[in-house]
Amino acid sequence: MEGGYEHLATKADVAETKADIAGVKVDIAGVKVDIAEVRGEMRNLRLIIGVIGVGLAALNVILKFV
Repeated sequence: MEGGYEHLATKADVAETKADIAGVKVDIAGVKVDIAEVRGEMRNLRLIIGVIGVGLAALNVILKFV
């Protein structure tokens, strides 16, 4: 009867798969951290571009009156 179960996973196979899944979860967590860092950098870049744009608009208004 035991010979008919060759197609089934062993406990070792299941344990290895669980370890692989845990490794993937760790990789995904690292990617999430990287994405959060990039979002923070993009937020700072948008702020700087906005400040420069407001400064240029103010300079444009000042130059019109001079």
